[in-house]
Amino acid sequence: MRQLRLLLVTVIGLCIVGPAPIAGPSGDRMAASIADLILADLNDPSLTEWMSPRNRELLEQAVQQGEITLAMYEESALEYRNCIAYLGTDTRWVQRPDGMYSENPPPEMDNAAMDQSSQNAFICVHAGFWVIESIFSLQLYNPGLYADQYQAIYVCIQSKGDFLNGLTLEEFREELRAQMSSSLTPLSIDPTIPEVHNCLLGNGIGLG
Repeated sequence: MRQLRLLLVTVIGLCIVGPAPIAGPSGDRMAASIADLILADLNDPSLTEWMSPRNRELLEQAVQQGEITLAMYEESALEYRNCIAYLGTDTRWVQRPDGMYSENPPPEMDNAAMDQSSQNAFICVHAGFWVIESIFSLQLYNPGLYADQYQAIYVCIQSKGDFLNGLTLEEFREELRAQMSSSLTPLSIDPTIPEVHNCLLGNGIGLG
């Protein structure tokens, strides 16, 4: 379950795109509910060892409420931004329409500065922000908690409007697999359409 969600982690606010989507049996779920998923994270020592007390409190509240609210996400994001600022990373933050934050590093950063920025992000994100952000992203783009990443993207796009051009899940899966292997492979859907782009990116895939 954790490996599935690693594809959604945002370190320094930029979505990490995995080598390929995870393809589990269609219909399988990561957990029965968001609350169950959060509780599993809280009981995982590998995730909580360096978690800040406030992020733990936010997750415990989220178990009771059954979700990570926007206010919870923003508070955790602020703690993360303060952490990397303290370590010397200069960032430009933008809040997207979906409520999530993206970071635009200064264009003048050289390779050494980029490496240091990544190290700072790695340190700060383990205080619990990545757990909160990955769950918040799931709520937005995979609320059904589908273990099959292709299915999560398909259902997300399906919920946004008529953008699939009649593709079945299996046809969509094969097209996306081919696209991930070669960017020259055409897609029946337009990944530049905002709704489609957001469903892809929200589930760890950057196309278009």
